[in-house]
Amino acid sequence: MGVLPSITKTIDSPAKEIIMKKIIVVFTCCQLLLSAAVFSQNNIFRIDSSNLVLTDNKNQNRYYKELPVTFKKGMGIVFYMEADAFKPYLIFFSSGDGKSFGTTHIKKEKGKDRMIVSFIAPADTSFFLIFSSNEENATGKFYYGYSILDSAQMAFSNDLSFCQKLGYLFNQWQLNWELLPTSVAHHYDYDEPEDSYDYRVTNNTLLKGSAMEIEYRYKEILFASKDFKASMESYNKICKDILDCLDANTWESKSEKIEEGTSAFSKKTKYSTHFFVKGSKGEPFKSFEIVLNPGLLAGIMDPYEVQLIFN
Repeated sequence: MGVLPSITKTIDSPAKEIIMKKIIVVFTCCQLLLSAAVFSQNNIFRIDSSNLVLTDNKNQNRYYKELPVTFKKGMGIVFYMEADAFKPYLIFFSSGDGKSFGTTHIKKEKGKDRMIVSFIAPADTSFFLIFSSNEENATGKFYYGYSILDSAQMAFSNDLSFCQKLGYLFNQWQLNWELLPTSVAHHYDYDEPEDSYDYRVTNNTLLKGSAMEIEYRYKEILFASKDFKASMESYNKICKDILDCLDANTWESKSEKIEEGTSAFSKKTKYSTHFFVKGSKGEPFKSFEIVLNPGLLAGIMDPYEVQLIFN
């Protein structure tokens, strides 16, 4: 779909007022995550719905709804749109020069196209949010979600405390890493080249200099050693430090010792502590874990690894 070149009308005032009130409420709620010690939000995306209808504005034979919004410098913003009746089209227009901006991509979510736009406001910014369709004359219900982090939540430095860094990663995790500054790296499997893959890396880690990767999940290696005792001490300390950051009224934890057979002649033992919103163990964006992986691999002693995993 080409860019909608002209915007002549906005959505009616009552509808605009309702949506703007919701966005203001979302921004206020998101600020509660500023301190890592108040991890009380399960998922800071807020979800709502609307409809493209025959009485909506129309451009290039596509109906659209339009919403004016303003954000302050340094805020991180993620919006998404999906629909059953048509392929969604979501775009931001600058209210000044009419140019579009933001990073846009499409992902599959339960078999449907989800269009996502994310950006970090470089200055106090006003724009129009356009909900439309990739197909001409399409109408029907659509769903959208959005989350807004203020500039303090977006800031990262190695001078932050352990809990503050965990809070930063927690916020980025809730946004599915859309706003985390990353670069692309490549893992090449020499034994099985078809198993090679690209992944994302960042310097904004819980522990300075930790090796990490984001593929289908976030994994950070917090400690590695061939010494089991030292690895277990690190594992226990990190679990305790995380518990000290979490709100005990909202979060709970469960530790497990898991025996896994690598062959008919060998076993390995993995230790895992899950941290989860009460009653939500294993649910997306509501639980994460610290894992102590064994160092035994195919009979060769590799380092034990203490890993932070956001699923």
